[in-house]
Amino acid sequence: MTAPTTWATPHALHVAQQIQSRLGPADEEGQRWMEHRRTGLVNASCNCGYSTGWIPREQLPATDELYRQHSDSSDQARTNQAGSRA
Repeated sequence: MTAPTTWATPHALHVAQQIQSRLGPADEEGQRWMEHRRTGLVNASCNCGYSTGWIPREQLPATDELYRQHSDSSDQARTNQAGSRA
């Protein structure tokens, strides 16, 4: 019987856009709908512990650089074959 290997925290980068929602005004029939809009803030986070917190989109590091820093080697090989994952 072999011993188990050690646990690891593989990279899994996600970039989320913050949205705001509200109940919109009533139309002619009295129906109301949810309205959504982007705030312009994004949050990049990775399973390894990296997180930008909510920052303006313009301050987000280049996505190809983020993916390069937060991808496992097997994932990086797929990125190199397929081109930029941005």
